[in-house]
Amino acid sequence: PAKALVRRRAFRARRSSRHAVVAAYGVVLWAAEDVGLGRRPGETPWEFRSRLRSEVSFSDGHLERLTRSAGRALYAEDGVQPIHAEDAAAAARALLRDLRRHVGPVRTVAGAFRPSRR
Repeated sequence: PAKALVRRRAFRARRSSRHAVVAAYGVVLWAAEDVGLGRRPGETPWEFRSRLRSEVSFSDGHLERLTRSAGRALYAEDGVQPIHAEDAAAAARALLRDLRRHVGPVRTVAGAFRPSRR
């Protein structure tokens, strides 16, 4: 679908390390939204992390690392280092795999065609 292409481009179009981290976080938000687990209005990144972690079995602390990096990119005044961007991208890829595994192929495919708010 077209939204997959748009998301892939957003993930790859890195203007800065900060942008790359935010894009990686955004891709995970979009994927969670597609399968009915999206971030709720007014929910902070940390509240979203806690709720998602209680619903999906994620591996190896990827959700915590991505949330920490996204928080730094969104709210900290100091710069985001390239290593944070690389880690965020790797964490996002692992989280997408875990999310797809959790919801199964039918819900994954249905989510790909669900209208997106983004």
